[in-house]
Amino acid sequence: GIKVVTKMDQVSKTKPGIVQAYLSSPLLIDGYKFDIRVYAVATSFNPLKLYIFSNGLVRFSTKRYCKVKRNSKDRSRFMHLTNYSVNKKSADFEARVDADMEACTGSKWSLLALWKHLREVRGMTTAEVDKVWSDMKEVVSKTFISAEGHFNMQMGLLSLKRHNCFEIWGVDILLDAKLKPWLVEVNTCPDLSASSPLDRAIKGALFSDTFSLVGVPVCSHNPNRHEKVEKAMQGQQGPGGAARRGESAKGTRLKKPAPPPDKFEW
Repeated sequence: GIKVVTKMDQVSKTKPGIVQAYLSSPLLIDGYKFDIRVYAVATSFNPLKLYIFSNGLVRFSTKRYCKVKRNSKDRSRFMHLTNYSVNKKSADFEARVDADMEACTGSKWSLLALWKHLREVRGMTTAEVDKVWSDMKEVVSKTFISAEGHFNMQMGLLSLKRHNCFEIWGVDILLDAKLKPWLVEVNTCPDLSASSPLDRAIKGALFSDTFSLVGVPVCSHNPNRHEKVEKAMQGQQGPGGAARRGESAKGTRLKKPAPPPDKFEW
């Protein structure tokens, strides 16, 4: 698990782990610390082709923040950690029961709600908010660029090609008091379950746009679909028993893939 330490003798010398510098001056909202989950989809690493979802999740701690003092014993996980898996166990966790993208309520907001808060409560201009988002996207982009060589090597070992794989990533970012973004971690298997209507709305849109982006067709729920397709194929097959290349079962020319959805940025 994750824990906050103030002395090196609190770090295990026998178990493997990662030690990360603590950001002592995070941006606070109503006295609470938060982080931002940004979703990115990589469709190619050679060349690198990365799409960043325009919405995301803002996840709050459940205890008001105060700076950690050296050798302090007050290392409450509910104060210093913003992980949903940690704070959902807190008695002060406020679950969302709605899917309002602009509601600044509960222990979890949408990224769009954060932008609204910065404009309407903190008095930031649209240009200033856009600068924060631009800086965050730069952090995401540089993170993937730094690992590009490793990814290409692993894909080569697994015989993966750039046209037959994609992956959804969850990038966690923390804003400091000066609105500078800091990378916390990158999740190769981000939690895509829907624990609230807000999660369902954001992650549902992420799924939909990702499938459109990579060209996964919409499947029919008609139970007789396969029988109809088989009969259509039998009627359209030419000599040799195969439909002509580039044509569908009805003999019409296949359409080109649609452009990336508007909710993704490249």
